[in-house]
Amino acid sequence: DHRDLHLCDRRQRQMCIRDRYQRRVRESFFRLSTMGGDESALEMVVKTTVGGAAIGGVIGSVEEAWTDRPVRHRQQLAAFRSTAVAVAQRALLFGAVSGAYQSVQLASAAFRARDDPFNHALGACASGAMLGLRSGNPVSAAGTCVAFGGAMYIAGVFGFQSAPNALESTSTSHKASH
Repeated sequence: DHRDLHLCDRRQRQMCIRDRYQRRVRESFFRLSTMGGDESALEMVVKTTVGGAAIGGVIGSVEEAWTDRPVRHRQQLAAFRSTAVAVAQRALLFGAVSGAYQSVQLASAAFRARDDPFNHALGACASGAMLGLRSGNPVSAAGTCVAFGGAMYIAGVFGFQSAPNALESTSTSHKASH
């Protein structure tokens, strides 16, 4: 029957589409795991997060050093504790923002199989959302996401590149080894 033949072809087309999609997902996870050449994407995210936290700790320390608070006798421990908390909060914020940027940017580049300004814009959007969530207002998070993502996309379109092209360096090293 002609209808049975059509159904069979349709099922085959659906299976083919499903197989292509599953293959693309597997390939994107492979690219994500080997994106940095010698280091995995997880290592890159951890390094970026720790680096951001270190910079945040330095900035928090400088901010606290410039803040002039009178300390009364026998309140030194309380003053030290509040300073340590302020420095730790700044370090956590910078670590979260840099980790969000790097992880979303790498995941987008791996899934899309290209490194272009859009991946960096998505990463910047994630970091902006992290900053906006600090206020506890979802509208603020959405606004900073759009602002950061838009600024990074515009910067990327006009030639700014925040890091070496990880996908190209991986593909060229892969080609050179074969």
